[in-house]
Amino acid sequence: MKCAVTDRAEDLNEVARPSARLSSDALSGLLDRAALSQAAGVLVARYGLPDSEVATRGLIIAARRHDRDPRALARALLVAPEPRWDARSWFAGRVWRSAPPLDFLRGSGPTRPLAVLDAALAAATDYAQTGLGDIQTVSLGRGGLDLRHARGFSTEFVQRFAHVEGEATACAIALKTRRPVAVPDVTTCDIFDDPAVETLVTASVRTVESTPILAEARCAGVFSVHYPRPGSSPSRITRRALASIADQAGAWLHWYDRTAMLDALEDLHQHAGRFPDD
Repeated sequence: MKCAVTDRAEDLNEVARPSARLSSDALSGLLDRAALSQAAGVLVARYGLPDSEVATRGLIIAARRHDRDPRALARALLVAPEPRWDARSWFAGRVWRSAPPLDFLRGSGPTRPLAVLDAALAAATDYAQTGLGDIQTVSLGRGGLDLRHARGFSTEFVQRFAHVEGEATACAIALKTRRPVAVPDVTTCDIFDDPAVETLVTASVRTVESTPILAEARCAGVFSVHYPRPGSSPSRITRRALASIADQAGAWLHWYDRTAMLDALEDLHQHAGRFPDD
């Protein structure tokens, strides 16, 4: 049985060989270490830091203060225009933009991506009228998806789907195609392998609906709602609501990525690469 990419049928390609994935992971790790090392060298030269260890520590602290990945901050530092040596502000002419609206958010607005992701998942499961759902973000460097939050699932489920890649899950296909993916019955669909099906059935999952979270030109993540009975797919109205949640979350994440990255670079510059001990 073919499981549908919503509004379009897709043939599934063969999953990449494990050896190829390992080679890709190893290459990504090397590139990450190279970027961190090069960025540390830039900070040592620019701010007169004593060594690369101090520079790397400053980079990590700046990234943590603004909820950024140090590897992403290192790459941003390497491509950003160099600040004037005597300038107090790195981005003096920066235009501040307000956060995009989040209609699904209850109460005051969150300041961190995980809070937005949690709120998006809560809204999605509420609209879909199910207690089972999860939300993932794209894994930096490794590729694939990392599980960020799950509702109604056991530790076994969380461990089994902590990281997914290839084309062996509905969410991974949604990531690749950037289209919603509907699985009417996980036991008859040809996406999941046997261990995944066993985990899903044990978790009382028979139907899956995965919706990509698009942030401008990239897919930032995927959320999925699950049902215990086969064929329990969301209605058209519900699918439109899920798409709206994904669109708003994607717009907010795109805004935050740019805003927080510039904030982290500015913070690094203001402290000349040195931060007081935590």
